[in-house]
Amino acid sequence: MSLPDFFGLDIGNHSIKVCQIKWGGNKKPSLVAIGSSDTTRGIIGSESEEHQKELARNIIAAKKDAGISVDKLVVGLPEARIFSQLITTPKVEDKKIEELIHWEAKKYIPIPIDEVIVDWIYLGERYVNQQPNLDFFIIAAPKVLIDLYKEVMQMAKLEVIGIETEAIATTRALWWPLQMSGVKVDSLNVDSVMILDFGAKSTDLSVVQNGSLLFSQSLVTGSDALTEALTTDFSLEIQQAEEYKRNYGLDETQMEGKIANSLKPVMQVIVNESKKTLDFFKSRYEKSTPKRLLLVGDGAKLPNLMMYMASELGIETALADPFANVEIHGNIKSRFQQLSSTGYSVALGLALKSG
Repeated sequence: MSLPDFFGLDIGNHSIKVCQIKWGGNKKPSLVAIGSSDTTRGIIGSESEEHQKELARNIIAAKKDAGISVDKLVVGLPEARIFSQLITTPKVEDKKIEELIHWEAKKYIPIPIDEVIVDWIYLGERYVNQQPNLDFFIIAAPKVLIDLYKEVMQMAKLEVIGIETEAIATTRALWWPLQMSGVKVDSLNVDSVMILDFGAKSTDLSVVQNGSLLFSQSLVTGSDALTEALTTDFSLEIQQAEEYKRNYGLDETQMEGKIANSLKPVMQVIVNESKKTLDFFKSRYEKSTPKRLLLVGDGAKLPNLMMYMASELGIETALADPFANVEIHGNIKSRFQQLSSTGYSVALGLALKSG
């Protein structure tokens, strides 16, 4: 089913990002609009009507910044508010899968099942102890969160035509170029990858195999925690700490390694959770163990982050380019070059939704 013209909306803790694409005759998307606006700290997810109105104004500002004229959108739900679980169950008939998912979801979701909307991704069949089993990735979003987002969009006089999790959107943005390239994914050594999306308040960790999301979780450690470490260790103002972080990061050759050493304890939280995920897949889903790490998000350009993660995890690491196979419309080329494109992976993934 084809969708009407729309744009992708990514609501972050520090900024709102939007993208709009159009499909050309060569079945290749063209980025025709991109933009952002700042958000006020503390208004995301707030039930305060004043905060919701302010968020609506922020969304309108981002839309205006990008020059988007359409009023339909696909919005991303923050991974930190989503419940998800990778499950393996004995094989059942197709007609019984929905009931199976319902009862499995009740085991893992910490709130009443009637307060969430449950979806799932079928990952395939495999034998465990010589018995056929089915693998599913269950995703549940609180109804109150979805209703909140819809209310904010109504305030902004916008129509929601799709809602997805940020991890699903990022997966689409990063896998789409591989699927369209005509090159076998396995030959690129990316049949199973781990993705770290570095945000301000959290880091989203996902595992993707051949374009299917296998696993996702949100870590309560983000780029802001790195800044806070510098303000504490060196008695810096927030703005100065931000500059030190962005300029020196994890580069031990800079500032006698003092900045890197201050950031490492915070980074170790992310490293430890990433190692746990790798160990989990090695022990239970060995064939799906990630062989590569892709970094996205506004915090992904932290100096020396790629080398640091590669050394800590022992797997190939790269900074992802979600726009690698997207044509940039001539009118916005100069604007696009000034942006940190890795931070727009969610907005792009939402804009690439095709049905």
